[in-house]
Amino acid sequence: MTGIAQSTGRPSIVVFDRGLLDGKGYMSSEQWQGILASIDEHRGVTEEYCLSRYDGIIHLVTAADGAESFYRWGQTEDDEGKPTFRMESPAQAIALDKKMQEVWHNHSRHVVVHNGHAGGFKGKVRVATEAMIQIASEAHPAERMKADKRASEV
Repeated sequence: MTGIAQSTGRPSIVVFDRGLLDGKGYMSSEQWQGILASIDEHRGVTEEYCLSRYDGIIHLVTAADGAESFYRWGQTEDDEGKPTFRMESPAQAIALDKKMQEVWHNHSRHVVVHNGHAGGFKGKVRVATEAMIQIASEAHPAERMKADKRASEV
């Protein structure tokens, strides 16, 4: 996806649902260090390297933590009505969510978007979108200036 974005020659934002460090939240520290060592092969694959691959991290807190009535688990349906199975109970989802926040906390642009924003989920998406624009502007100020200039010419 990053290659496609670069090929356009235009400023682009690529959003990933998961990142390299997510695996760390599902295993012991020893297992994680073993995985890093096995893929490193003297190429510099460290936790710092993994963090540096992302301009920012926007973490949307699970609905189980603060919007419990919207958290569905077990045999259920996704937002499009398709059957799905979510293994984590609300308590397990909250614990995993906190682990993911901890895994990414060393990123310099780590934004945690909690539940309870005005407008419900739409409000949460608005906050995440604003954070994404802020991150992109901070990480690539020259690109933001070019975009602003193009917008003013229209």
